[in-house]
Amino acid sequence: MDSRKYVNSTVEKNKNIIMILVLIATACAGFISCVNDKTISFLIILMFTVCVIGILSLLLITQVLKRYLAVTAK
Repeated sequence: MDSRKYVNSTVEKNKNIIMILVLIATACAGFISCVNDKTISFLIILMFTVCVIGILSLLLITQVLKRYLAVTAK
């Protein structure tokens, strides 16, 4: 039971980190787009990339933890 709680808490922490990164990227995009209109497309691509990398790393970490727990449970 403790190992499952650990996985769930790790997933929640990673979700929070991803949300913070997305908010920071959005804030930067909004601020810089007010200053210079040419950077909007670049910042949208950057924000999308940050989201994708964050989600993929979250899924990877979750899978690794599940496999580790499956091995240690046996």
